[in-house]
Amino acid sequence: MAQLAKKNEVFPRNLIRVAVAEVRFPALLAIPEPAVGKAQKGLRKRYPEYSKQRAQSSAPEEPGEVERHLFKSRGGDWTVVLKNVAFALESKRYLSFDDFLGRFGEVCDVFVPLLDADYATRVGLRYIDDIPIGNDDPEGWVRDELLGLQRSKVLPGIVEVIQGVTGKFEDCEYKFRHGVLQDEEGRRVYRLDADYFTQDVDIGILGDVIAKLHDHAYQTFEQCLGGKALDYMRAKEAE
Repeated sequence: MAQLAKKNEVFPRNLIRVAVAEVRFPALLAIPEPAVGKAQKGLRKRYPEYSKQRAQSSAPEEPGEVERHLFKSRGGDWTVVLKNVAFALESKRYLSFDDFLGRFGEVCDVFVPLLDADYATRVGLRYIDDIPIGNDDPEGWVRDELLGLQRSKVLPGIVEVIQGVTGKFEDCEYKFRHGVLQDEEGRRVYRLDADYFTQDVDIGILGDVIAKLHDHAYQTFEQCLGGKALDYMRAKEAE
């Protein structure tokens, strides 16, 4: 059995492609420009780069064209997103969940007074982690329990495979997808995509809810990792 990661272990390397904490709220017709200006003032020190995007959405809660206000950090590793149904904190790289949670609290402090909402319709925490297996067999990178279909003789020569499950804990629901694929840069990876969420949340306990969702996400993450992945994460980056 692979050695498990230590709780809240800080790794020299991480596997995060993106981590997203999202808060959905009762829909507004639009985000007023004065509110966007106040948000930018509150976020500017950490996230100085502002842009606005319009894109088509097929999500039930926001059909049609959606306007998104983006506040990015220098270097682009962190992004705060605001739209008329949600705000979110996204990170492409971090070494400590305490840092992520602290930043999430700061974002809530900026947006909650502007939105005038007593509750969130949905609070979610999603991690997409890419394990760089390259040309290796995924065995040893992830736990054997995840490799059922790839070990099957029914479908030989599998190049890519994604499997998914949904489920519930007492305090949240989850969607989990995993498997071998080529990422957006063409690298062969084993992807772990875990989304934990709960609904109808009092606006005053958002940070506590995200922390609880993280406990579930971290447990899933450590239970998926094989020894090769842990060795990779514990190794220092090449000079």
